[in-house]
Amino acid sequence: MITPYLEQLIIEGKAIYKTFVAGYSQKHIMNIPENRYIILTDLWYTPTLYFIPNGPKNITNQFIDHMITQLTILGDRGFNRFLFKCYLEQ
Repeated sequence: MITPYLEQLIIEGKAIYKTFVAGYSQKHIMNIPENRYIILTDLWYTPTLYFIPNGPKNITNQFIDHMITQLTILGDRGFNRFLFKCYLEQ
């Protein structure tokens, strides 16, 4: 969701709204031109472990209980790190 101020900038043509999809790979690069900025409004994480619901529960639970994904966003001014943990609903 974007703020009303960002929405107004987009309507006035002073900002651009884009979607960046990163999936099925280890590394993605989003090139940002110099003197430009990005604002992340959403991160959507989908676990990459797909399993059979009626399969062997002990193996599935073991994988899911210990599955952590790390997202690092690097830039000239620093970096941001996000950790995602998947929980199995029982």
